Amino acid sequence: MNKSMIRYSVIAGVFIAAIIFFSVFMNQGNTDMTMDMSGATLPVASILFDNTKMNEMHGYLEKMELGTMRDSITPLRDNRQLTFEIDKYGQEITGIKYEVRSADGERLIEDTEVYNYEEDRNTIRASVNLKDLIEENTEYNFVLIITMNDGRTVYYYTRIIQKQDAGVLEKIEFVLDFHDKTFDKNEVKELSTYMEPNAEEDNTTFGRVTIHSSMNQLSWGNMNVTPVTEPVLTICELGDQTASITLDYSVQIQEGKITNQYRIHEYYRIRSATNRFYLLSYERTMDEYFTMDKTSFANNKIVLGIENTATQMMESDGGNILAFSNGGRVFSYNVSENKFARLFAFYDQDNFDSRTYYRQADVKILNVEENGNVTFMVYGYMNRGMHEGEAGVEICYYSSMLNTIEEQIFIQYTKSPDILMEDMKKLSYVNRSNKLFALIDGSIYAIDINQFTYREIVSGLDEESYQVSASNEMLVWQKEKQLQNSRTLVLMNLNTEKTTEISAKSGEYIRPLGFLNEDLIYGVANETDIASNTLGIVTFPMKKVMIESEDGSILKNYHVENIYVTDGIIEGNQITLNRVKKTDDMLSYEETTNDQITSNIEEATGVNHIAEAVTDLYETIAQIELKNEIDTRTLKFLTPKVVIYEGRRILAIEQNEMQERFLVYVGGTVIEACTDASKAVKMAYDNMGTVIDYRGNEIYRRGELSSRNQIMAIKEDSITDEKGTMAVCLDTILKYEGISRNTEYMLQNGTSAYQILSDNLKDDYILNLTGCGTDVMLYYVNKDIPVLASLNDGSAVLLIGFNEQNTVLMDPQTGTIYKKGINDSRTMFEENGNQFITYVKVENTPQE
Repeated sequence: MNKSMIRYSVIAGVFIAAIIFFSVFMNQGNTDMTMDMSGATLPVASILFDNTKMNEMHGYLEKMELGTMRDSITPLRDNRQLTFEIDKYGQEITGIKYEVRSADGERLIEDTEVYNYEEDRNTIRASVNLKDLIEENTEYNFVLIITMNDGRTVYYYTRIIQKQDAGVLEKIEFVLDFHDKTFDKNEVKELSTYMEPNAEEDNTTFGRVTIHSSMNQLSWGNMNVTPVTEPVLTICELGDQTASITLDYSVQIQEGKITNQYRIHEYYRIRSATNRFYLLSYERTMDEYFTMDKTSFANNKIVLGIENTATQMMESDGGNILAFSNGGRVFSYNVSENKFARLFAFYDQDNFDSRTYYRQADVKILNVEENGNVTFMVYGYMNRGMHEGEAGVEICYYSSMLNTIEEQIFIQYTKSPDILMEDMKKLSYVNRSNKLFALIDGSIYAIDINQFTYREIVSGLDEESYQVSASNEMLVWQKEKQLQNSRTLVLMNLNTEKTTEISAKSGEYIRPLGFLNEDLIYGVANETDIASNTLGIVTFPMKKVMIESEDGSILKNYHVENIYVTDGIIEGNQITLNRVKKTDDMLSYEETTNDQITSNIEEATGVNHIAEAVTDLYETIAQIELKNEIDTRTLKFLTPKVVIYEGRRILAIEQNEMQERFLVYVGGTVIEACTDASKAVKMAYDNMGTVIDYRGNEIYRRGELSSRNQIMAIKEDSITDEKGTMAVCLDTILKYEGISRNTEYMLQNGTSAYQILSDNLKDDYILNLTGCGTDVMLYYVNKDIPVLASLNDGSAVLLIGFNEQNTVLMDPQTGTIYKKGINDSRTMFEENGNQFITYVKVENTPQE
């Protein structure tokens, strides 16, 4: 054998040995240290109401903060009977009990063990009669608690209410009948009387169908739609005449040899009247279950299909690796190696039941590397896996070389997962040092993923006091945390963690408006121009709007003589400026025309991008257009294993003082959490929802009102030489609450009406509801709470009553209580800026 052959043999031997070594090493990691995600193990509980199965409840392994758990509401019979069913899913249950608690969860009303129940192989069914300790028309929390054979304690939550003549069965029957008829081309015609089609609705997509859509959209067009699962019915809100009900189910569509499956969510807001129902609101969303199948790929496209939830996509710098989300799952595609991987999914072909496709979690892609590694997070309720039955944020890392998923950290959360999901959408960013920056319950944290530690960056901010760029990389907040009188902005690059302060000049205040890409937009106002009326409503007129880059370069200085900007709305590369000018007397401001600032910098779209396509059958569908064509013959599909490690990588964040926020619930889901009561209430009115605080106090609910109501305890009163209309209104409110004050003196000394009420009604929420309409105010009057309305001329009136045609006003100017046509009242208050202040009684207060 010659030397060359020997040398080649040695090299080959080393190469083979290396292969064997790395194979053993990697196989050890994939076999001994990895496994598939564990399946769902927790039972599911539901309510049975006259044999109608509804209000499906999913189990939590931690006690949750009850004031925020508002997924469903369960009506009780006259005898306070409640029937529940537990789907065991093969588990053995050794103990059952329930608790009845107050809305905030602090007061325990009943704690009862359940011994009498029917059990078969699959289910447990029990009927219980709650004790006579609850009041009618009052919401309570019902907590079902089961003990499993493995020692775990599982908690299930629903609200309960004892309400006479709510017509629950009739409301359920209407919703299910409406649902069934959408699948029948003949019967669907009967639903036309409930629909309100208009030209503004998008009738080019099945992703979202509403009460304003066409009958063709409502009846699924020409698609051959077949239900796959029974609809899961949830009563989200329940009044005497009104109800909000949702249905969740899956359908499939057969097209030739291809079968596509879809996740459907329906939302109904209905009102019952004599012999008929009115459909107040309807929305149906449709999202295709993307499958790892070669039929999902065509030429250079990944076909996602019909969707309502926008797909998030992120790619590596060179565009060779991309990751995208679909239906709460994460996928990645290696363009150069033609490998496709499903990185995360609670549900798949082998794990598809009511536990795994339960939709109270979402995902976000955080980073995609050129070597194929992907960082992503799962946040909300954990349907299965190592954190099954918990709520929180899980940061995961996909190793392309090892084809494994490893959890890096899990951040626990004990409020409704919906709140966490809304916060994560506003700010969640992982930087190059592997630190997570996240908004949690109104505070912004920097969480060190490697060290399992955290620090609070800033807290106690109003929504408008901070802004985040679309990429989440840039953050700005007011250093003084005062929306109207801050002199310094703190700009932070979350990737580098570098902070820069931007200060206003002497006599000026500064406010952030947002970002244009990564460039900061802020406004500057003269201290002397800021105006506050007697109601306490502040006008912040910005004399100039600045666009500034991170390095301090001024990219734009917008200024128009004698014109002031009050707000800026950013859409794409355009900023719309809402503007005012001073009135002739120079004492106040009046609206003027809007203006726009447009950036000529086009946003980078990347090498691969999401696009829409229009088809005859499915109408508008989503797809990812790739830089290269896909060779489906050599396409490889991967399903990574989960890395198993010793110990637990869990972080619990403790908040010393939590910012009070108002939660807007629509259809049993939080759609916003904010500190601005006016914003929250207006959003709830527009979406037929409810506003509560963290302790379950109801701030506003759009629902039925009494046909008439008047606060009879409020009598006429009039101005005097020593007392103006605002003081009369304030004195009347305080007197109504049993308090005597000289409010005119306070007003003369510069105290606003809002502050006067706050100082004297300490146990109530004082609500500045400027911008909300007259119809919103009737909710408070219906609860015997007067509403203070300020007019542009400086006068004030009290709204103290209403009927179907009129409002009832107490006018100190004339010293009379009189009726005014409700349409005339709407016009009058709207022309005066809808400037309202009122309050709500707080039953559940923070625990000392």
